[in-house]
Amino acid sequence: MKINRILFIFSVFFLIACGDNASNTNEMLVGSWDLVQMNGDGTVSITKDGLMTESDVAITSGEVSYVITFTEGSYVTAGSYNVTNETIAVNGGKVFEPLIYTNASGSGTYKIVDNIMTAGGPFIGIQISGVNLGVMAGEQKSALESLTTEELILSNTQEKSLAQGDSIVNVVLNSRSVWIKR
Repeated sequence: MKINRILFIFSVFFLIACGDNASNTNEMLVGSWDLVQMNGDGTVSITKDGLMTESDVAITSGEVSYVITFTEGSYVTAGSYNVTNETIAVNGGKVFEPLIYTNASGSGTYKIVDNIMTAGGPFIGIQISGVNLGVMAGEQKSALESLTTEELILSNTQEKSLAQGDSIVNVVLNSRSVWIKR
């Protein structure tokens, strides 16, 4: 009888403690966050006529004026940002592709489970070698590397494939974004 009471009391305390952590995470997230920087790296492979070429890619953000606003369970994005895609070809040559995104906006829903945020779409859209990762992203999972009352750091990996004419383009991108609370 005493063991059952002890187990019951322990279970209640455990459930209360778990519930508080999830609530605190959402409470800290709610509000507006300014994008400070975004970086990424990955690979691009193009298959045409049975031949595949692969390149490394690195992405760095430039000037940003981009905001994400979280409410309980949903988000809205607005603003503009610049990124530079640096593609490093097999032969060592480099191609720099500066991209400017103005009047970018979006919205969706999200949930957080075990420090993984699942969003109904991307927070930031990026195009690499003609593959628009923002449009194709669909549901996206990001790890909450850091969430404090002042800073949010998200990281994720996207893998996308797209047929373009008689070629298949595959992109794998590991990205990390840093946000500061307004």
